[in-house]
Amino acid sequence: MMAGRSVFLVSLILVLGGCAGNQDAENALKPDARLNPSPGAVSSPAPSSTTSSTPEPIPTATPTATPIGWQDLDKTPAQLRPYVDDMLALNLISPDAQMADANNLNAPISRREFAKWLLLTNNRFYKSRPTKQIRIDRPSSTPTFQDIPSSDPDFATLQSLADAGILPSTLSRDTKNEGKNDRFKPSEALTREELLRWKMPLDSRSLQVDALPIDSLRKALPFQDLSKVIHPETLRLVALDLKNGDRSNLRRSLGYTTLLQPQRSVTRAEAAAVLWSIGAEGGMLTAKDVLNGSSPLLATPISPTADPTGSPTPPTPSIETKPIP
Repeated sequence: MMAGRSVFLVSLILVLGGCAGNQDAENALKPDARLNPSPGAVSSPAPSSTTSSTPEPIPTATPTATPIGWQDLDKTPAQLRPYVDDMLALNLISPDAQMADANNLNAPISRREFAKWLLLTNNRFYKSRPTKQIRIDRPSSTPTFQDIPSSDPDFATLQSLADAGILPSTLSRDTKNEGKNDRFKPSEALTREELLRWKMPLDSRSLQVDALPIDSLRKALPFQDLSKVIHPETLRLVALDLKNGDRSNLRRSLGYTTLLQPQRSVTRAEAAAVLWSIGAEGGMLTAKDVLNGSSPLLATPISPTADPTGSPTPPTPSIETKPIP
């Protein structure tokens, strides 16, 4: 009897011990609540000693228009380079992005571009001489050129040159072919003949050329192809220009030649050489003079002295003295 009880007690103890062991094993296999927070908890990332590797966007500047320069400056003929350099130093011949071959000095210059350079150069040379400047503020109700409306960006420049008689137009005395000068043709290349007809009114301000007989000029002028000149009065302008010798527009831009080739296009470099000086021998002003401030022609003229009534005082007449016999 006692033996049976002992066996029962031993069996009961073994069963209870096994259950306890199973429970311990299940607890051991359960995840630790400290390592696996409840679903409602928000996990915070552990602080890191390194910053985020995502790069911040780099601010970029708004692109601006880059001014273009003369690409072929080093290819300019050596004889023209000094004139071009002086004009560049005065900032009188900047490339215009709207023009064909805009940054090529050795490309043909358009009529529009040369007209703009012409007015700009004249008014810069005579900055202190308002009486020699071309006014650009003249209002005009009706455009002179049919292809240059008032909405054109260069209307003021081209209209002012026409008003001043520098550009041949229906306003000028050259009206024998009615309607022939009513269009400016701004995009066409400037010819050598046109260059002289536009520039010489600024060089010889009186332009008293009618006394020069054209027939005699055809024989006297040193060019073989004068028959290709369209306007006969151009021959008189050629004669006036050549009177300036080595400083003439033709010699300065073309060098020595026996062919005028009046309908050949003018390059920008040649145009710069022509505009390098304004005036005739004895009253010529050059870009070098303007740069150095060395010419008496740059002096500001003395304004007339006003009297108390507001009327300018007339100049005192000079008295001519004659030597005593």
